[in-house]
Amino acid sequence: MTTTQNKFRDLSSFTRKSRTLDDSYSFYIKVIKRVFPITSLILVGLVFLWPYIGDLLNPSPKVKNLLPPKLAVENYLIEPSFTTTDAQNRPVDIKADYAIQSFEDKTAQLSRPDTHFQIDPTTSVSIHSKNGFFDEKNNQLSYQDAVVLKTSNGYNIETDEAIVT
Repeated sequence: MTTTQNKFRDLSSFTRKSRTLDDSYSFYIKVIKRVFPITSLILVGLVFLWPYIGDLLNPSPKVKNLLPPKLAVENYLIEPSFTTTDAQNRPVDIKADYAIQSFEDKTAQLSRPDTHFQIDPTTSVSIHSKNGFFDEKNNQLSYQDAVVLKTSNGYNIETDEAIVT
């Protein structure tokens, strides 16, 4: 044999051999060819629809619930001064370091209230205390903590609490 023939014979041994696929392997490939694209489409759809799905699962609160709850409104007054007259038309001056006025229950909390009543042209009464409380409903002024009543006649009265109506 010639060398050319030997080379040709060696090349023929490298021919492509076909192998047979078993049925389970081909079934697996067929399933993957169908399931993978369907799963991909479902996942892409979920990504785009996720905000809408979230709204369906957790509905937004109604407009009623978005309104703030009823707030307790208060005025904070620094060095308030109030001048009025009593039932007999006598002048009354009320001053304080500060006051916190609540609209809900019509009250005012006073810090270091100082009140001056004019009883008649020659007689006056002053009331001082650390804390005070004015109730607008009952038209009542309460003094608490180290209350001192002074009259223009020279009388001094010290007590823990005093109420003026």
